[in-house]
Amino acid sequence: MPRYLFGAPVASGSMTRSQRSLRVLIFCTALLIGARPHDDAERSVERAIVLHQARRYGEAAEELNAAIRTAPNWHYPALLLARIYGDAHLLNRAIDAVTRAMRLIPRGAAVDRSSATKLLAELEAARGNVQAARHACANARALEPAADDVDRLAADLDRFETADAALASGRWQEAAAAFASLLLDRPSWLNVYERLASAQLHLNDPLAARATLTRAISLCPIRSVFLVGSFSLGHKGEWDRTANAMEDRDNDGVWTTRLHLEPGTYHYKFLVNGNDWFSDPSAAEDEILLGGRASVLRISGSKARWRLFSFATFPTDPLFAHLQTLLARIEKDLAPGDEDAPRESARIPVTFRFRPPAGTQSVQLAGSFNGWANTEHGAFKQDEAYLLKDGGADGLWILTIDLPAGDYPYKFVLDGHVWMADPEADAYVNDGFGGHNGVIFVGRSVPRTPVELRFQPADYFEADADGGFVVYRPSTIALVGDFNHWNKVSHLLEDLDGDGVWTVSIDVPPGRYRYNFLVDETNWFADPLSAAFERVELGTAKYVEVDRGKSSVVVIPEGGSGPLVFRFRPPRLRCVAVAGSMNGWNRLSHQLAGPASDGSWRITLHVVPGEYEYKFVVNDVMWLSDIKADRFKPDPFGGQNSVLTVR
Repeated sequence: MPRYLFGAPVASGSMTRSQRSLRVLIFCTALLIGARPHDDAERSVERAIVLHQARRYGEAAEELNAAIRTAPNWHYPALLLARIYGDAHLLNRAIDAVTRAMRLIPRGAAVDRSSATKLLAELEAARGNVQAARHACANARALEPAADDVDRLAADLDRFETADAALASGRWQEAAAAFASLLLDRPSWLNVYERLASAQLHLNDPLAARATLTRAISLCPIRSVFLVGSFSLGHKGEWDRTANAMEDRDNDGVWTTRLHLEPGTYHYKFLVNGNDWFSDPSAAEDEILLGGRASVLRISGSKARWRLFSFATFPTDPLFAHLQTLLARIEKDLAPGDEDAPRESARIPVTFRFRPPAGTQSVQLAGSFNGWANTEHGAFKQDEAYLLKDGGADGLWILTIDLPAGDYPYKFVLDGHVWMADPEADAYVNDGFGGHNGVIFVGRSVPRTPVELRFQPADYFEADADGGFVVYRPSTIALVGDFNHWNKVSHLLEDLDGDGVWTVSIDVPPGRYRYNFLVDETNWFADPLSAAFERVELGTAKYVEVDRGKSSVVVIPEGGSGPLVFRFRPPRLRCVAVAGSMNGWNRLSHQLAGPASDGSWRITLHVVPGEYEYKFVVNDVMWLSDIKADRFKPDPFGGQNSVLTVR
């Protein structure tokens, strides 16, 4: 029996391991809850999951609705449909779907019931139904009393009501700051954008209100659809991306346009939101073109014909249309003609500053304002207009450009290939690759709150006789180098007198040798007493006192005689930094000062109100949670991040 992925049949024998695992997961889930679904429903769910991962929301929703029709008593398709609608910000439909799923979930499926209840609470909150969201939170607590995410949601509902009260009583500045802070933690709450824009308009800041509404509308999953193909070419012969705009006039999720085409063969695709390319699932054929698959249209005969093109997804939430109407009013007020009003073309000078690592040859600014410095085919393109200038001895690179009001994600590109977030950005968002983009707010100011963090070494390490702190106490230390063919066990160091200095004495013939210390069989250390260093491949070190990836070098001159003594002292605390979501997890940018008279290391951060995860970084490489933090969250590596809440 064929399997279907993206609408194309795939032989069962050619399914990947992940696809087979997906089918096993669906089957086992059904058995555990006592509801074996119909085979057709199971296949529809399988296809929907793959389509959802590819952001083909409309097709995924169609598959899940088909599964619901085939197996109406199986709750899983309705629950997955609710998540897809939620990702697409179709909030009313998502609420309807999760409500249906909750009616079908068996009593024994406690995990699914808890998950569905939390999802309902989040959707109601995003919609602005505070009381319904609180009711769902109460039900979620009854199912899972220790759920931290439910507590955070309830706290954010409190923040929303406090900000709403400020707005209702005319405290515009307080309301604007509170709503802006809330959006940093809950960017999917569409109702908050409208309230923030209202406060900004009362503060006579239409540019900020326009930026807020533009950001909200950018969450709409389908903002624009263009028909792009060989029938509309640019002046260089490339496909014109903007020649054929499609429309969804009745908001039914079907975007259409008509073209009058001469006989011939045409290749085409749909361009969604200016970034995502889709072939036409209704096309009779397609071909590989420029590394991707393009749909093919053949028009026979001798006369030109009208051709209707359609791209089916699903309708957008009516709230987006309401926000678009509000934005249009602001745009009209900002239109040229009123000498007292801000101009549409008004641009604001913005200065970017960045201190890159020593030895950096170039730093370029890349962000949403310049297409992320990409060429048409996605390769990085150097642009002199966005190159930062080296400020000189202080190591600070600077660039000033003019930007319209708005919120812009960005990064710095070092030497054309190393992408780094700005540790001094106004905010941060996920970059889609496991890292973070910085965000700069142009045309609006967000209040920052000073927060002091303290690191007390005595809470983590043992003090030594000199009053310092040993950050790592080894069990074994080996001298490994060219002179013993990098043997990891032949020359072990010892601390015979207990003074913390490990030594070994060996006879080395004249010559030039590379070497390192191998601590506890896994951690490589260069010798800080070595006169020279040379880069070698030694693997990734967990603790490194000097630069990781370098070996020490010793030179024994001709005529040299006698044993050579190598000494190694386990690393002491020498520096502490803080890295977290407030600085793009940069482990070098925010160094704590210390030690103070009480032995602590300290730093004062100025951050936008919100919730931040962070850790301390000792000696540039050792990541430690702040044991005095109020709350913690699991990190991706089996540990815990500390949580800082700034009001």
